[in-house]
Parts: sequence; structure tokens; C-alpha cells
Amino acid sequence: MNSKTLTIECYWNLVNNINSGIIVLNSEKKILHWNQWIQDHSQFELKHCKNQLLSDIFTDLKNSRIDDAIDNALELGLPSLISNIFSRTPFELYNPNRFDIDQLDSNRIQQTVNISQIKIEDEKPYCLIQINDVTASFEREKNLEQQVKERKEIEGSLLKIETRQRAIMQTMIDALIIFDSNGFIDSFNPAAEKLFGYSESDMMGENIAFLIEEFSGVNELRESIELMFELGIIGKTKECEAIKRNGLRFPVDLSISEIALGEEKLFSAVIRDITDRKQIDKIKKDFIATVSHELRTPLTSIRGSLGLLCGGLIEDIPKKALNLIQVANNNSERLIFLINDILDIEKATSGQMTFEFKQFNLKNLVEQSIANNESYASQYNVTFQLIEKVNNLSVDVDEHRFQQIMSNLLSNAAKFSIAESSVDITINYHNDLVEIDVTDYGQGIPDEFKESIWNKFTQADTSTTRKKGGTGLGLAISKTLIEAMHGKISFTSKEGEGSTFQLRLPLAKK
Repeated sequence: MNSKTLTIECYWNLVNNINSGIIVLNSEKKILHWNQWIQDHSQFELKHCKNQLLSDIFTDLKNSRIDDAIDNALELGLPSLISNIFSRTPFELYNPNRFDIDQLDSNRIQQTVNISQIKIEDEKPYCLIQINDVTASFEREKNLEQQVKERKEIEGSLLKIETRQRAIMQTMIDALIIFDSNGFIDSFNPAAEKLFGYSESDMMGENIAFLIEEFSGVNELRESIELMFELGIIGKTKECEAIKRNGLRFPVDLSISEIALGEEKLFSAVIRDITDRKQIDKIKKDFIATVSHELRTPLTSIRGSLGLLCGGLIEDIPKKALNLIQVANNNSERLIFLINDILDIEKATSGQMTFEFKQFNLKNLVEQSIANNESYASQYNVTFQLIEKVNNLSVDVDEHRFQQIMSNLLSNAAKFSIAESSVDITINYHNDLVEIDVTDYGQGIPDEFKESIWNKFTQADTSTTRKKGGTGLGLAISKTLIEAMHGKISFTSKEGEGSTFQLRLPLAKK
């Protein structure tokens, strides 16, 4: 073995242990040798490929940059480094750990290729091709590109959200102030500028204590917020006084909510001027006081006098005059009912109505309600029928208020029933609640009226010629009263077939 042969054998032993692909071509671009790495990463056996053109084995090389680079190396001795071929893999080489003939395309590795000339003494030049697997780098680059893309999308979305939120803040009717846990203002929308008389630049870094009467300093503000958390006020609305730039104090609805931004904690204050509402409330209270003191007292006296006349206090009253007196008496009764309903609804909604809870047998209460309203039902030729499905049920209620609710339901049922029909009153028990159903078989409630049935001064027939009387306050009062006694009221109705109103109350504890 000569030294030349020894050198070549040492060379092949060396290149077989290199962690990259090595291919040697002769001057005719035919394969002389490749190392074990190529053998591991391809479908080809070297013994079948020797002395064949490289482009006949790796068909993707035809008319490629690799083919041109080989020509430059062999003819001109110019080396080439082709590294910008991540999107294509000219050598059909694969990841041996995922070698699967059915999935070759998905397992092809990404490559960079070094091409250079080798010259041994006076022999014709050889071409050395070195192939490096850069799949991991390619994947990292793809992942980085994807991350950059996703980050840009997120930034775009955040910018869009921020722009939208800013637009919402700018167009809100209510004043919106963003501040930190120490009360220092971070944002101040145009509605707040208009309400308080300060510009946003005036208030940046200032304390919200300047604007809200209850907050008179940073420490007190922090303590107030902590107290609001303890009492569950955060996220709810409360009335307080605010202070304008000119020192004028005015009533507002204040709603404070927490904004969680990681470890940072901000608060939003939505502030609405309620000066007009307060003025309306005052007018309403003045009206109620007038109704109570200036109208009810003389009207009660008039009703009493007319009642005496109708009862025969004076004999020999002409028939025509007696008819007029009866009309006047009936109308005074209606006015008294209206005034009492107005006063009751005002007391109930303002929380001034008092309740005296006691335990009562439910059947006895309902029988009393029926007795109290039988004479009214007789005007419409309607009878009441009690159906008791469960015996000996007791409830904790205010007797007077319970009777008021039942009177509203029974009188409505009688009023809207068909003549010579009955109203069924059913007592039942279900899921720890007693149930009282008042069912009539009259005209039913129109669909378009059902959503507003609990509103004040509401009646299905609102025309000036309506046949059925009433203030339109009975159901609104009943709903307020039953809820104050920890109960619920609901209804079902089908037009032309009748209605059922149901009261549900907790069973009295023994």
C-alpha cells in the first residue's frame, strides 16, 4: 500500500465521523464517495450510486444553484456557500429518527451547502460538497417569526382595544375618573372635565379627594376604599356630594370599581350628576305631602257626609238627588282609594313603610281575605272558591299588608272575570314555600301588556272610556309589599282564557 492510498483511507475514516454530509465528485460531476452521514440520511446506497452523475441521484439538483456552484468550483476553483435555501432542500436527505417512506416530505431536513474544489498534484480537480443540517435553526427561526407575528397581532389588538376604550371614555355621558389605590388620578374623561370644570391636564397626578366630599385626604381615601371593600360597596352605586372647581357642592351617584392589572391596582369612578333627580324627588315629596295633608283630610270628611246621606240620615230625599249623592259618594270612595295607593307606594319605595310580623295560619288569613272582598265580587256576579291542597300551613307576615295584597288580587280577579263565573283560590306547598294561586277565567292579559304589568299607574285598558276602574297601582304595591315580606309574586295568563297570580312565601319556622 503506497502513501497515496494510505492518505485516502485516512481521509475516508476522518470524514465518516464528521457530523455533516460529505460528498466527493470527480471532474465529470460523478460521485466518487460520500460519508456515513449521507448514508444515514438518504434512501440511497453508495455502492449503487458510485460513478453516477450527482444530478441523476438527487434529481432536485437539476438546473439549480447547486449545479452552477459545482461548475464554478470545478472549472474556476471558486468556493460557494449556499445558506439561503431554507425554503427548499435540494438534497433528498431526511431525519433518520423519523425515517418513514410514507412521510418523506414532512421529514426532509433543512440544509446549508458548502462547495469547494480539491486538487491533488497534477490530477484533475475534485469537488467537495459539505451539507449541514440546519433544521433546528430553521425551526427556531420559524418559531421566532411566528412569535414576532403573534406579538404584532397582540400589539395590534391591544392598540385596537385601547383605541376603542379611549373612544368609549371620550364619548361617555357620565364622568369617568381612573385613579390608583392612593387616590391619584390617572385618567379624566371629557364628561368629567365638563362636570367639574377642570381639564384633564389640570387633574393628572392630583387626588380624587379634591372632587368628592367624603374623601378629605390620601390616608382617608385609602381607608375609605378598604371600608368599601369590607362593606361590599365596590361595584355598587352610592349617593354623595361632589365639588366643582368654583366650590359649588352638588349631589352625585358615585360608583367605584376595581381594575386588576397584574400586581397594579387601579380604580374607576363613574360619577353622575343627580341634581335634577333630587329636584324631581323634592317636587314629588311636596306633592305627596300636599295629597296627604291638604286633600285626604277634607275628602275623608266629604266621604263621611255623603255616606250618611246615602245611609238615610235625612229622610224624604228626592230620588234624583239621592242618585246624584250616590254618584258623588262612589267617586269620593275612588279618590280615597287613589290617595291611599299613592301614599302606600311612596312609603314602600322610599323604605318608610313599617311592618309588624306575626305568625298566622294561612288558611285563616285567606278566608278573611275572601270575606272582605265578597261584596265587591258580588257587584260583578262572581264568587270565590277556596281550594286547600295542604292543611295547617303558617306564615310570618304583616297581617294588614297581606290583606292589602290579597284584596288587590281578589278584586282584580273579580273585576276581570266573566259574570256568573268563579275565582279559584288555591293553597299549596312546594320547595319550602307556601303558594297562594288566585285564578280567574276572564279575558286574560294581552301579550303587549305583560312586560309592563308591574309598572305604576299601568292598566291594560288605558283609554278614557275604559270599563274597569282602578288606579293602576295595585299590582305595583303588591309586588313591593310581598318582596318586603321575603316573598315573590308572579303570573301566567292566556288571552281569552284567564289569568293566575301566584304568591310565594317562606313557611313559618316553628
